[in-house]
Amino acid sequence: MVAPRVSVVLPVWNGERFLVRAIESVLAQTFTSLELLVIDDGSTDETAAIARGFAARDARVVVVTREHGGVAQALNAGIAAARGQYIARMDADDVSFPSRLQRQIEFLDARPDCVAVGTAVEIIDEIGEHVGTKTFAETHDEIESELIGGTSAIAHPTVLARRDALVAVGGYELDRYPSEDYDLWIRLVEKGQLANLREPLLAYRRHRGAIGVRHHDWQMSMGAMINSRARASRGLRPLAVRPP
Repeated sequence: MVAPRVSVVLPVWNGERFLVRAIESVLAQTFTSLELLVIDDGSTDETAAIARGFAARDARVVVVTREHGGVAQALNAGIAAARGQYIARMDADDVSFPSRLQRQIEFLDARPDCVAVGTAVEIIDEIGEHVGTKTFAETHDEIESELIGGTSAIAHPTVLARRDALVAVGGYELDRYPSEDYDLWIRLVEKGQLANLREPLLAYRRHRGAIGVRHHDWQMSMGAMINSRARASRGLRPLAVRPP
């Protein structure tokens, strides 16, 4: 089989509520040279059945079922299984806009110095109603400054990264949950340029079951530790206050 240009890695644990819409949004992309790796992290609901139903109808969908080990392990399993030059992140409760992958791949194809690119997001609520739009720093220097300043400057589910860069940094660190994405950006910034597109290309769903809501304090504490170590490695003093 010819390898796809991009592997979309979608880790999911008991995500039946929003999973259908998330998968549909990936399969409806204008860029079609893709595979969708649904990493079922030991779900006990209908997640696996939903994913297998899509796989039976579309050969681009691959379902990887594993014992529950957490999102970082699931993401690393996705990276290991990926065949694409690029790896795109996707969450089971979000919705990718049709041109998302096309726009991001065009950007990285034109920027060989760039290892990862995110996008702005449209924020939606539990029922999919528009809440607002969030943009992020766009240039590498701005992103690096925000990272060292304590802000995770890329929306995790929007990122498209070069697979070889993710492998070079060792993927996700298992003991950095629930700030494994912030930790990854800190390490990737040493491998090449990071960027964000100004336009929103993903609908980011805010709801009570989201990690950032359920584990907010833990996420802030872990982020502060990661930031402190990153600043120390650069000869910088710790921040006076805990990073947001």
